Amino acid sequence: MNWIPFISFFLLFAVLHSVFAMKKIKVLVFNTMPFMMKWYRLLYNLLSVVLLAIWILLIPAEDHLLYSLNSPWNYLFYILQIVSLLGLFKSIRSFDTSSFLGLKQLSAADTASFYLDEVGEETLVTDKLYSYIRHPLYTFSMGLLLFNPYMTLKLLIISTLIVVYFWVGSYFEELRLIDKYGDQYRDYKASTGRFLPKLNSFSTNK
Repeated sequence: MNWIPFISFFLLFAVLHSVFAMKKIKVLVFNTMPFMMKWYRLLYNLLSVVLLAIWILLIPAEDHLLYSLNSPWNYLFYILQIVSLLGLFKSIRSFDTSSFLGLKQLSAADTASFYLDEVGEETLVTDKLYSYIRHPLYTFSMGLLLFNPYMTLKLLIISTLIVVYFWVGSYFEELRLIDKYGDQYRDYKASTGRFLPKLNSFSTNK
């Protein structure tokens, strides 16, 4: 089983996804092509979808079963996956989906504000699930992957790559958020966990 093209393409996706999210790259693109202010976020998302689709097509066909949980453990894992799925939807609903997808930018009158992707995102989201963990989208996505009662070598490699990317990507994402929100994000970071709640989170959010 040759995993080199599959893993290499995922690394390419990870690098491109992170590079095009950088503020200095956005400014460079906008200064060169001002019309891209409206289209940048949407094209960024479309590029991500296309690259992920190609990545999926590169998955080797051969596979090996690593484990298959029996009752009652398989039911416990299914429940945890359902909880993860519900948490994922709840996390998505906590922010401006239209702005996240890049649709709101297309109809915005003030295109200059998108130099920092700030239209619809002026306020740092720190309520609901975000009052306990900083990256619930990543947490619940990892839950869907890791709480799989049926694990093969293929699923393990895919899950590992995605979890590592979430871990590394969230670090650089937080650097951008600190640059954008300053002390507001530093204070928020100090009081919440990255992927799991801190012990004092529940008492402070009562």
